[in-house]
Amino acid sequence: MKRLSTFLGATLGCLFLLVLFGGTYVVLTAEVSVASISTLKTGRTVTAQSDEWGGINVQDSIDSSTIETAKHVIVVAPSKLIVDNRQVATIDQSVKNVAIRLHKGKLTFEADGKRVDAILR
Repeated sequence: MKRLSTFLGATLGCLFLLVLFGGTYVVLTAEVSVASISTLKTGRTVTAQSDEWGGINVQDSIDSSTIETAKHVIVVAPSKLIVDNRQVATIDQSVKNVAIRLHKGKLTFEADGKRVDAILR
């Protein structure tokens, strides 16, 4: 009987470790994606998408949108794009759709479906 309880204890211990390591693997290799879409009172739509674990926090005003991610603060102003308090690109005020993507640490912008060349450092 003592031998059986030792065997069962070791087996259950091994199963627990297997589940623990398997769960850790899933959490560490999982990909997360969050998105936000908002329409400003001016009619401009701002879409933000990020694969960072910290998520996205968006605050809109009448003509601009501020997007906070785990690593950056991005402002979509009427005629410019600002990242971490530095202007990185200009956009036309007539642009109706601005898309921001943060994928694997790389930040990209689109205005009305066309890529915006931004100076990021």
